[in-house]
Amino acid sequence: SGGGGGGGGSRGGPPVDESVLRQLPPHVYQKIADAVNRGKFDRSALDQRAMNTLMQLDADTAFTVIEEIEQTDLSRIRNFAAYFMGICNKFLRSSGGGPP
Repeated sequence: SGGGGGGGGSRGGPPVDESVLRQLPPHVYQKIADAVNRGKFDRSALDQRAMNTLMQLDADTAFTVIEEIEQTDLSRIRNFAAYFMGICNKFLRSSGGGPP
């Protein structure tokens, strides 16, 4: 099915719907919700691209990504979406593919 690309730029697309977030494993979803409530996670950065990347991680790794973000001083992050993708990609590279 797919769907149109749209936009470029440093921001991704529009934030995903709550129903999309709920496709994540329950403890990962809860971790994100808690982080958002405490001001440690920019909910608007979770666009479809970010969700697709997060869904490629196994549940424990996704949980670790959120934990790492929670420990960051977000006032120093100018582009949260890019920062989030960078952490996800770092974990994707380190977890994937077996021996080099």
